[in-house]
Amino acid sequence: MRWLLPPVYRGCRFCQDIDELQLQETQLGTICLPRYLDTEFEDHENPALAAVFTEAIPQVVEILHAFQHTHPIIDHFDKYFTDKPVQARRQKLAEWMAVFGLVSTPELDAVLQPVLEVLLVHAHLADLPESDRNERVMGVGSALLQLLAVQDQLKKPLNLNGDLLNDLLDGRVVHCPSDGDRGLDAMFASIPLPRGAEHSRVRDRALLKFKCVHTIYDADHRSPTFRRDDESRFPPTEAILVGQNQEEDGRVADEEIATAGRRTKRKADEQVEGEKVGKRTKAQIAEEKKLFTPTPRRLRSGNAR
Repeated sequence: MRWLLPPVYRGCRFCQDIDELQLQETQLGTICLPRYLDTEFEDHENPALAAVFTEAIPQVVEILHAFQHTHPIIDHFDKYFTDKPVQARRQKLAEWMAVFGLVSTPELDAVLQPVLEVLLVHAHLADLPESDRNERVMGVGSALLQLLAVQDQLKKPLNLNGDLLNDLLDGRVVHCPSDGDRGLDAMFASIPLPRGAEHSRVRDRALLKFKCVHTIYDADHRSPTFRRDDESRFPPTEAILVGQNQEEDGRVADEEIATAGRRTKRKADEQVEGEKVGKRTKAQIAEEKKLFTPTPRRLRSGNAR
């Protein structure tokens, strides 16, 4: 049985009256959540969003290479990290993106990762020092792509000019998280606690088990993660629309993403297709491992090296 519960608002007196109400677990239904929130699911995909990211690669590369401070995202990035030590920047990239409301999902991480890997080894960024390249790609590059995902949800033109940043900072476009977790917590609170629940470890295990039993994930249920609450009060800047005059570069980007996907799956000591045996040195193999170590999820947990 699946319950999709609409929001219901009650007065304080009503809440006081049912405070002692206890239900049995068998009386409770399940909460339906979007599949893109399932952290245990390993085959997340979103072909439409992947196509958006692929098409944007050439223009994102241009922005990252020029790195002009007139671009709102780059300006915000530089101001945020001005007084922070260089060695701590990578661990704080997720913190920076959270400042203007960007929140990832397991599905978004899965779609974003191969595109970031392409950017990390893109020929047009090869002249940048490795530390600068990694920082620009995993910081500004990731933010630019995630902003495209927000615009895609809002059914707006895909624009890389960074205008959306002001609306996020101003609270005119806001993150709208799923209330499924709160619903599950409320359901758990309505049943008798298990023996030993006065200990937090026992209670946490019981809650985790309860959530597994009373949650279902539906790939067709795609509630938005962002919404626009008010029209922008900022004048638009010159548009950088995704895909303009980029057909040939887009085909190259498709091939690069496919190559990146194969490269991350093969072992470091395997031969690359078309590459002469013995061409790659141990130093090059170590460098490949280093290049593909940072992932959006690791960055968000502060474990990237």
